[in-house]
Amino acid sequence: MESSEEVAIEHIEPNIKIHAFAASVAENVVRFEVMKFKDSVLIWIGEKQNRCFKDLSLALLSNKVKEPLCTKIMGQPTDLTSNNLACKLSKKLGKPVYVSFNLVDDRLTVPVVNSRIIEEMQKNPQCF
Repeated sequence: MESSEEVAIEHIEPNIKIHAFAASVAENVVRFEVMKFKDSVLIWIGEKQNRCFKDLSLALLSNKVKEPLCTKIMGQPTDLTSNNLACKLSKKLGKPVYVSFNLVDDRLTVPVVNSRIIEEMQKNPQCF
């Protein structure tokens, strides 16, 4: 039995937008990949030559407390770098922010990462 019904195919715009940028820290190139979803953002931070996903934190706003609520989803529970960054960005963007920080946490790297993200948010706010 054959069907002669025609099926309409509708074009739908993707719901995820991806944006990438980089920064130099000492001799390393730090890569940032931003995935903007409808109501949230995921920011992956890692070395260009050593791509891994070993850490993930989430921060989101609550109407009960002034500061964003943060939790470590994956990675070392004592390393709060991704938590702190996710909280800061969630407060600034007003939406849930996931941060995957896959670098060695040192006093040189973290300030460069923070300032580079803020700079990119100012240059390309539509990507966040």
